[in-house]
This record gives sequence, structure tokens and C-alpha cells, in this order.
Amino acid sequence: MPRRKNWRAAEAKRGVKNPKKKTLTDLTGDTGPINSTRIDLDMGDTDTLNNSISNNMGDTDLHTNINNSNSNNMGDTDLHTNINNKCTLNNPLDSSGKSILIGFADLHDLLSYLYAFYTSLQIDLDSQYEILPRGQRELAAKREVRKDENYRRAEAESKKSQRDNSDLRQIERQRELVAKREARKNEDFNKRELAAKREVEKNTNYRKTEADRKKSQRENSDVRQIERQRELAAKREIERQRELAAKREVRKDENYRRAEAESKKSKRDNSDLRQIERQRELVAKREARKNDVFKRNETEKKKIARQDEDYRKHESERDFHRKQEYRSHPENLENERLKKQSSRQNKLDIDRCYDKTVKSTKRKNIDFTDHEKNLKKKRVQGITLDACIRNFKTKINHGPTYICTSCEQTWFCDSVVNSKTVKMTTPANMSHCFSNFKSVLDIEWICHTCLNAIKKQRIPRFSIANKMGFPPKPKELNLYPLEERLLSLRIPFMQIRQLPRGGQLSVKGNVVNVPVEVQPTINSLPHTLEKSGTISVKLKKKLEFKKCDFSENVRPFAVICALHYLMRTSDLYKSSGIEINEDWITEIAKINEEETHENEKNNDDSDHFSEVDENETHVGNTDTLLDHIPDDNPLCDTGLTFAPGEGQRPISLYSDPDAEYLSFPTIFCGQRRPDNKDRSVSVHYTDIVKWELRSMDRRVAQSVPNIFFKLKKIQLKNISDKVNLALRRCQSEGKKWTAKDVLNPNTVNDLVRLDEGYYIFRSLRNSPVYLEKRKKDLFAMIRQLGLPTWFGSLSSADTNWKDLLRILGKLNDGKEYTDNELEEMDWHQKSKLVQKDPVTCSRYFDYRVQQFINLVLKSDHDPIGKLTDFFYRVEFQQRGSPHIHILIWIENAPVYESDSNEDVVAFIDKYVSCSLLENDTSLVNLQVHKHSKTCRKKGHPICRFGFPLPPMKATVILRAFERK
Repeated sequence: MPRRKNWRAAEAKRGVKNPKKKTLTDLTGDTGPINSTRIDLDMGDTDTLNNSISNNMGDTDLHTNINNSNSNNMGDTDLHTNINNKCTLNNPLDSSGKSILIGFADLHDLLSYLYAFYTSLQIDLDSQYEILPRGQRELAAKREVRKDENYRRAEAESKKSQRDNSDLRQIERQRELVAKREARKNEDFNKRELAAKREVEKNTNYRKTEADRKKSQRENSDVRQIERQRELAAKREIERQRELAAKREVRKDENYRRAEAESKKSKRDNSDLRQIERQRELVAKREARKNDVFKRNETEKKKIARQDEDYRKHESERDFHRKQEYRSHPENLENERLKKQSSRQNKLDIDRCYDKTVKSTKRKNIDFTDHEKNLKKKRVQGITLDACIRNFKTKINHGPTYICTSCEQTWFCDSVVNSKTVKMTTPANMSHCFSNFKSVLDIEWICHTCLNAIKKQRIPRFSIANKMGFPPKPKELNLYPLEERLLSLRIPFMQIRQLPRGGQLSVKGNVVNVPVEVQPTINSLPHTLEKSGTISVKLKKKLEFKKCDFSENVRPFAVICALHYLMRTSDLYKSSGIEINEDWITEIAKINEEETHENEKNNDDSDHFSEVDENETHVGNTDTLLDHIPDDNPLCDTGLTFAPGEGQRPISLYSDPDAEYLSFPTIFCGQRRPDNKDRSVSVHYTDIVKWELRSMDRRVAQSVPNIFFKLKKIQLKNISDKVNLALRRCQSEGKKWTAKDVLNPNTVNDLVRLDEGYYIFRSLRNSPVYLEKRKKDLFAMIRQLGLPTWFGSLSSADTNWKDLLRILGKLNDGKEYTDNELEEMDWHQKSKLVQKDPVTCSRYFDYRVQQFINLVLKSDHDPIGKLTDFFYRVEFQQRGSPHIHILIWIENAPVYESDSNEDVVAFIDKYVSCSLLENDTSLVNLQVHKHSKTCRKKGHPICRFGFPLPPMKATVILRAFERK
């Protein structure tokens, strides 16, 4: 400490006041002038620090120059702090610690000094904790604690326990190795280390211990093997260097070099040697190219060589032959294809990510967003009106033929996406939601409903994984409608009528669920054992009625086989108590075996030719009995008549949960649907109905009675819920209403005082209250928008739409009809296709109308003007096919009686034409009026619609005559 006093005395003579001692924390917060500070470093605990300082500084001095022209203390002189390897800072023998007191003008100079000091020691500023300022007090305390033997023993035990860990030992060994390598870069350290080793080796005990250690190591086979390999590698390296030196000497002779070249040339004629040499050169080049200098020189040489045209030509030919040879192997072609596919996919992903990032930034600008919307609209709608119509036809071409791989429902193209990208991002626990089913364009599609659920890692409610599906249908249950009714334990009585002009079916009235006994019907059937034998059967509500509700030719053999199957597999039929004569079953099985044996016997001799007419294969579903029946048979006149529901009491559809399964055994095969308790996601009955109607298995969509059954069941459920809500709204004070109360007119008046008895039907389509609500909506639109501009009718030309007929053939018959086949079909065949699947026809018509409105009418081409709003109503009349009456509002359209007649006429002539074009004869025929029965009602000979209309040269607005 006398040094510090002398320094302060010198400063006092110069007139500098003694500053207050500041720590590093004080220096950080004080921005005023600082005259001096002290840095205390512990220099005597380890040798590594001293060695590091010596290695970094060598024989040079560390100079810290502080220039401050504004300082009164320093003037224009520089303060030099010299530290070299001879000062006490680097002396490893001095462990008492020293303090260097340096004066600074301000905080900035101090920080600059510390930065230069740490940099000279090669210490990262982020790890300054390796050398921290210490006080003499702390060092003295530590030395004082270490004098305690218990403390030293505990410290030694701690270090020993740490070294028992192999990972810690390895880390410590690596740290020591790195430290030694750094220290050995100093020549003085190497000299000291060598002198220390020589001094230690003079000790006899050390040499003996070292010899014993090496001897014990050599007893280990692994150590001997490693040592042997090391010695062998060293010998090989020495020999290689000797051989290289000898070769260099020999190759100085020109004759030797010429002979060696000839020898190599003759060897290269061997393809195997050339391949080995090529591989060796390739390995050597790979090793050499790890050097950046070699790689740079090689690139420069290639650039210079490629300036020669002959070299480039030779290089291209060589690459061509090499690629041709490589592609001659199929596995190489496949690897190349996969590599290119992966490269393209990566490029697409990068471009997509880049576009997404760039576009998300650009979309903040409104102009760019509007431009992007316009481009999308042009791409969808087309540049011209003809292009728009082509896009519309392309859109409706496939129809609902896209099958979802998850729910196996039929969808339109707008409702599905390719599942390839979805599968790549789907977790493994959701892979069971994909069935790998491919449909249009041989692609596996997935609908948006299932996709949204899978993205949330939920099982889609319509998915097959959620136990949505039909039981497998055996061939025994391929029955005709009346055959199915004879087996049903429930008969859903409904009045189904066949509509004119197409043969489609409609229902009138309610659906009555009647339980029946199947046993009397089975016992009454004739015990014929011929498969093709048929019998005429009539179904009545009561035997005494003259009217027959259902009549058809049935196959008793098929009915017995179907019942036998249901009794074996269905729990519902097992509990019904039906008994089947076992002799029938034995004889039926014997006949099946004989027929199977006969078919196998004659299979080789058969020429696979049949003269049976295809129309005669469905004789069981006709009203004509083609089997030969003797004239004295009593069935020849009347056939069999059944009234299975006579005397039975109807059951509500909702109080009989198994009514649907027992009414339609050919659909559900006598099995119940899985309960919601067994599903991963609960499903409502309306969702189940939607799935069954849209399923790729068309058994429900082709069963019109089952469709009407579902409709009535859903309507009853909705009305029941509305009634319960209406009763809760009445202030009955907890009173329960009975049938007697409902029959009382006063009570009924109280119940319906809020018109709840009327408004419970508001959700029932085409009910009076539903139509009244729609009428009010239309009147509100007229008050707000004014009178509509156009009125139109859109009818379903289902038998003339080739796209629809092709879709029906694909979904129901599994056959894709060509245009020639569709043109050769007569009207009855087309009507049969339409009648077979009314669900697809209705869905296709609705989709076609929506696309027509959105793509054509709402397009920027404005075929009838700029559409602002519209209102339409769907009706099912006469043919049973849907048709629409639509009202359309056009922007800035002239209003009758408000604007001039000339403006109205000009507007009409702009969008309406009365010309006949020869090229569009099919469209003209649709617009020509044809008289029907409704034209001449009540015996009037003149068409009540006024057709034919007299032709006129121009559009004229005719006013009605005023009646006086």
C-alpha cells in the first residue's frame, strides 16, 4: 500500500483532490468526471490465468492511451500503463495479489480501458464473470477458511464425488487438454514443462510407477490393439513417405516416366481397373475439395478450359453418355423421378410460403386487394359471356360424384379438396379417419366438414370412424317391394301416388306405423321349391275391402330365404317368435347344393351364351304371371290376398324406436344403428338422415317409402318440440293438460290466445304459416327495393340433361354412359333413371340453379343487367321434378309508369330477343308454347293464355282497356 500513498501525494502536489472510491455499479450510474479508480485482481490462485496472459501478450506491452483535451489533470500528455511479462501481474510466484491504480477522466475512458484489457486477454465480454474484481478482504477470508482441515476434507470429497461421474470427468479432461494446448503455444511454458518432466523422471519411484502403469495397460487386449494399430499406422506413414521420396527421385528420369505412362495406358484398357482408379480419384478429389484454396483453383481452371469450344463439346458428350448409362437402370430412373418430385415440391412450398408472406403484406393495401378480387372473379366468370357459360357447364359436369374418403358421402366439386396435403399434416392418431377411397380423376378427396374437424384433431361426426355406415347387404335380401313388405314386422302405411309424365312418386297424407304378425303370412305362402316360381299377391288394409293397396308378383322361395337369413343374424327377428319349418330349410339347402354341383359340373362345357331376354329377368316385379299354372288351380283367378295390419293398433313413430329397422329390412338388414353412447361424437337423427341420403351406398336414396318415412318422422319431431314450447309459454301454473281439456273449446281458446296453435308450424315447409312468413319477407323487399324488374321460371329438364343422366348411371348402375348411349335411350329409360334416384335429381337441380345465379346472372357480364337482389320459390308439381319461380331486381332499371315508355322499351330490347335462330333449335323448342289440357278449361276452345300471339315488328307496351 505505500505505492498508493506515494501516488496520492504526487497527485496532491499537482492539485488534484482525493476522489471518493467508486465500485463498478457506481461507475455505471455516474456520468461525471472520474479521476481515479482501482482494479483488484486475484493473480495468485491459479497458473492458468498467468499463462494465458503471458501467451496473449508475449514480450509486448499493453498500452492504454487516454487523450482528453478538456481535462485539467492530464493536459496534452498521454498516460501509458505498461504491463509486460516481467511485472508482478504476470508473475506466477507472487500469489499475494496486487492492485493497479489508474486515473481516468470520465466513465467512457474507463470502459474503453476495460474493453481493451479484456480483449487482450481473449475474454468474451459476455463471460466477464470468469475474472471478476475481488477485494483483498475476500481473498484473505478464503485463505482463512481453507486452513480448516474439515473444510479442506469436505472440498476434496466434493471434487471426488464429481469426478466419479464419467461425463464430468470427460468434460474436465477436455478442458485440461484445451488449456494445455493453448499454454504450449508459449515457448517459455514449453521449456518450463519440459524441465519439470525431466526433474520428475529423475525420481526412481515415479519411473517405477509409470512402468507398472504401462504394463497393466498392455495386459488389456483393447489397449494392445489400439497401440498396435497406432504403431502400424506410423510405420505405414514412414514407408509411404520413403516410397514417395524414392519415386520422386526415379521419376526424374524421362525414360522411366515414359515406361510408366505406357504401363498405365495398358492397364486402363481393363474396365475393372479403370473403375477402381476412377473411384480412387473421386475419393481423393473429394478430400482435396474440402480445402477452399484447392476448390477455388479448380474452378478457375475449369473456367479457362471451358473457353475452348472443343472442350465444351467433349464435356457435353461425356455428360450425355454418362446420363444415358445412368438412366438405363430402372432403379436409377425411379430415384431420379423421386428426387425431381421432391425438388419440385420443395420449390412449390418455398414459393407458396414466399407468396403468402408477400401477399399478406400487399393485401394491407386496398387497391391490391381489389385487384386480386377482380382477377379471381375474371378467372371464375370468364372474360366473355361465352366463356362464362363454358365455365358454368364445366362446373356442373361431374355433379355429386366426388366421394369423401372420411365419410364416404357424395359431394359436388366445391365441397371437397384433395386429401394428399391434408394427410401430410395429419397426426398419426387421426389416420384411421381416412379410408383411402378414390373417386373422380382417381384422387382421394375429403369434404370440408370432415376437414375442419380433422384440423381440430376431432373425429368428424359423419366419418366412418364414428360408426356411420350400413350393414353389409347379402344377396338373400335383394327383394322387390312387396316381398319386403311380407317380411316386415312393421308396415308404414302411406298413400304413394305415381305422378303423370315421368312416373315419379309422391305421398299424400300421413304415415301410419302398424305392427304386424309375419307368421300367418309365411304359413300362407305355397311351399314351392322353385327359385323362379312366382305368385300373385295383393296387400289390403282389410280383407273385406275391394280396393287393393299393393299388388305384385312375389317369389316365395326368395321370401323364405330372406326370412331364414334374418332369423339367423338379427336380434330383432329372433325375439319376434317367428317359427320356420325346418324341413323347408333342409330341402332348400339340398337344392342349393345340387344346383351348385350342377353348375360346377357344366362349367367347362358352357359357352356362356344365354337366350333369355334381359327384360324377362325381372318377371317377379310385373303384374303378369309367366309361370305355367294349371287351369284347375284356384290361384289362377284371384291369387293370394293379405291384410297383415288388420286389427292391429298403430304405434307412434317416436314411441317405437325400432320402427324404421323393422319396416325396411332390405336397408338395415334387421340391425340397429349404433347408439350415440358407442360413437366418439354424438349424431342427431337429422344428421343421420342426411348421411344416409348422401351416402355412396344408394340403398336409402333409391327407396322412396323410406324417404317419406324419414320426412314424416322429422316433421313430427319438430312439431312436437314446438308444441311443448307453446305449452310452456302458456301460464298454466303447473297444470297438466289432458285430452279432455283439449277437446274443451274454452280450454283450446286459452291455449291458442297467442296463436301458438298456428305458429307451431312456422318451421314446417309449405305450411300456411311458413308461406305467410315468406310472403311478408317478399313484401318487405318490394317496399325497400321497389317492384321487381324480371320474372322468370326455371324448370328441371332432367330427361334432357345428359350430365344428370350420366351421373345417375354412375351412382346407381355403376356404369358411365356415353353420349351415343344416352341419345339412343328412349324417354321411358331416361324416366326410369330419374325415378330411381330422386335425391340426386333434386340436389343436382339445386346446385345447377345456385351456380347459374352466382356464375351467370351475378357476373360482371350482366346478361340481364346488374343484379341487386332476387327472391324465388321452389315447387314440386305435376311431374314431381322441381321448378322455380324467381323475381329479380336490376340496378338502375326503368320503372313502368315512372319512366317513359321509350326507356322501358329500350331496356327490354337490350336483353330480350324474339328471333328464331336455326342453330339453337333445341332451345327454341323449349320457348315455344304447346297447348295442354289446362289451356282449354271448362270446354273453351281458345287458349286461356292467349296463344298464339300475333307477331309484331317492334316491342310495344300494351295497356289494358279501361272498363266503364
